[in-house]
Amino acid sequence: MRSRKTRVRRFYDLLARAYNDIYGEEQREKYALFLPRIEPRGVVLDLGCGTGLLMPALAEGSTWTLRGH
Repeated sequence: MRSRKTRVRRFYDLLARAYNDIYGEEQREKYALFLPRIEPRGVVLDLGCGTGLLMPALAEGSTWTLRGH
């Protein structure tokens, strides 16, 4: 039998995939609007990274140091 922690992790992995399928394009459109307004330097700390869509968008063509947890 799987541990409760493993079951919860798998549930949230499935939930994240479903969220990205439904809202992923909308999120990427938001990133396209605000990322050009931010100077790409320094460190970005994304706590509670949601589904993880933001980090690849930040990494694209930037000099940021990215940290996510």
